[in-house]
Amino acid sequence: MLVIIYLPSPPADSEVTDATNGNAGSQKSKLQRIDFQGSILFALAVLALLLPIELGGVKLPWSHPIILSLFALSAVLVFVFIAVEKRQEEPILPLEIFHRRDAVFSFAILGCQTAAQLGVCAHIYLKGLR
Repeated sequence: MLVIIYLPSPPADSEVTDATNGNAGSQKSKLQRIDFQGSILFALAVLALLLPIELGGVKLPWSHPIILSLFALSAVLVFVFIAVEKRQEEPILPLEIFHRRDAVFSFAILGCQTAAQLGVCAHIYLKGLR
């Protein structure tokens, strides 16, 4: 519903066809612009990465086949995600952004800052449990 309400209309050349089909054509063209394949692949890749991090060393040993296979599955899903995103007209993550050095540094800094913040939060939480 949010896509239909807030996503801007497609470029001018497809608006001509939307005018003949009415509002239903416009809604359909908006939904066709969403990268569902990329979204699902990205979510699965993140899940396949975070699940072994959560389970490893706590519920299962790090050398357990499930942990290792989930890490491998995550890597495969990332490669499939990249291949799908290269072919998308409007990808959820434009890969060209990684060609800019300032964007890559910003993402790296953001990742380090987030990891540090989560580490501090976990330390404070665990210290409070003692």
